[in-house]
Amino acid sequence: MTKRIRELVKRIPKVNTLIDVGCDHGKITYYALKEGKVKKGICTDISAPSLSKAKLLVGGEFPKTEFYVADGIPQNCPPFDFTVIAGMGGEEIVKILKNTQNVNRALLQPMNNVPFIRVELVKMGYKILSDEIFIDDKFYNVICVEKGTDCLTEEEIFFGRTNLVNKTQDFIAYVEREIVKTEEILKGISKENKRFCELSHYLDLLRKII
Repeated sequence: MTKRIRELVKRIPKVNTLIDVGCDHGKITYYALKEGKVKKGICTDISAPSLSKAKLLVGGEFPKTEFYVADGIPQNCPPFDFTVIAGMGGEEIVKILKNTQNVNRALLQPMNNVPFIRVELVKMGYKILSDEIFIDDKFYNVICVEKGTDCLTEEEIFFGRTNLVNKTQDFIAYVEREIVKTEEILKGISKENKRFCELSHYLDLLRKII
């Protein structure tokens, strides 16, 4: 099990039914079942070949698992208690959530556009329970949400509330990398450019964290 999979699985609560949207090869569902986090798994993926690999990994050991070739959550999907959407872009995750009314609790691991997804989650009526970053082969953000109301500060939108509170080594490493990267970008931009002002403000926010 990779660190990424381990970090995601450990954040899954004990529930009856888990749906893993865009499951790829089904590793999250497999380990969640194996560790007794869930009693039943539902795997969906837009790729039939990927779903076939998930069936080989999960289906043999856990025959109650259901599999669907689908772009998101299929309309004929049985009820579920918890949703995992990992390894997708932020815009794609938002699209899936907007197209489905019955996602009450979820674990999200966006690959990009993380500030965007935080803003959209609050707009859609989700409360952010935890919002953390960790390092495996790269930096990963993992956000746990449930239906509810929330309000985010500018710093929380950029960096995640839990990160700002805990300031783990992984998060500090991320901030230090962002400072270096942003400073390098600013060297090549004219001060009259609107982008210069935006990045300068972002750099100020980063420096306040350290």
